[in-house]
Amino acid sequence: MQDNYQKELAFAISKVLKRLRKQTGKSLTLFCYEYSIPTSSLNDIETCKSQNPKIHTIYLVLKALGISGPKFFEMVEKELPQYFMEEND
Repeated sequence: MQDNYQKELAFAISKVLKRLRKQTGKSLTLFCYEYSIPTSSLNDIETCKSQNPKIHTIYLVLKALGISGPKFFEMVEKELPQYFMEEND
């Protein structure tokens, strides 16, 4: 069961980060280059290859986007299935 929650959370994080990055109009490579973010790390998050994304990478992306942690996790929460929040309260 815990594995499903981890997958759901990783998917929601990847979806939000990818959407925010695409809103900049920059490719993954260009975005990472401009903000000194390891391309492979962000790619792994955006493609859900990493189910335990590094908080440091997320922090770098949020800093580059000018988005606060609380605002980001509010967006992530909206992407999670309803049961996720109900069962983990």
